Amino acid sequence: MLVAHSSARNAAGEFERARQLLAKHGVDVRKASLVASDKKLRKTVRRAIEKRPDVVIVAGGDGTLTKIVGEFAGREAVLGVLPLGTGNSFAQSLGVGVDLERAVETIAHGLVARVDLGRIDGEYFANFATLGFASDVARDAAPILKGLIGKLAYLVAGIVPFIRARPFACKIKAGGHSVEFETYQVIVASGRYFGSSPVAPGASIESGKLALFATSDAGPIDLVKTYLALLTDRQSLMPNAHIFEAKSIKIRTRPRQLVAVDGSMFGRTPVRFGVAPKALRVLVPGTPPGPKTP
Repeated sequence: MLVAHSSARNAAGEFERARQLLAKHGVDVRKASLVASDKKLRKTVRRAIEKRPDVVIVAGGDGTLTKIVGEFAGREAVLGVLPLGTGNSFAQSLGVGVDLERAVETIAHGLVARVDLGRIDGEYFANFATLGFASDVARDAAPILKGLIGKLAYLVAGIVPFIRARPFACKIKAGGHSVEFETYQVIVASGRYFGSSPVAPGASIESGKLALFATSDAGPIDLVKTYLALLTDRQSLMPNAHIFEAKSIKIRTRPRQLVAVDGSMFGRTPVRFGVAPKALRVLVPGTPPGPKTP
């Protein structure tokens, strides 16, 4: 069964092409649904799982996938991912990448792997959560803008939050340790990627741990340096970097900060993160990228 959310950037436009590619690779799609709301998306996926097909294929980006992974958590149902959103970090964490044809090949010929899911205040999420500046940008990146210019929408949407950005006090408890510092944002991932950049050197969707990245920031120029480091995969070399890997993470801030999960608004701090090891059965082309727990 194939399910897509029409709000995902490329889902509506590529829906028929995806069906044709699946058929070309010998995948028998018994039913295909293009839905227009989050509520309908969850309901359609839930009903699809109940019919017990070999695979339930979900087309969309990180926001679409994080809305439905809880339906698969701890069940024998297998998820197939078609990366048709603006951000496709989860597909990259799986090793599927962002190419539609490669994703279809994975569904037709891939392996079933068990990977981790993140949890935030008890709810499942697919790949990463942010708080602070990155969440403000996600809030302002309107679906229409993402549909028109793709990832550049985040750059445009970041202009006003950057001008208004102020550092905030952050207290993090992780792995029995506690640290306090001022920062502009925090990234917590159950997968490996934030955008197309690894969150941390040891981040993996199979590690059984969360990865956290933040920096002690003094001014806006430090925020710019952080993003340049993320783009060049040099964030772990930053002298003001805070990088943790832990099974649970608690975060409090002063003042309270906006929290986004895979680009969708979730709430505000304080928040508690956890990980559900091997909770999701999903098709992958091989071994997902990133270090594994020995």
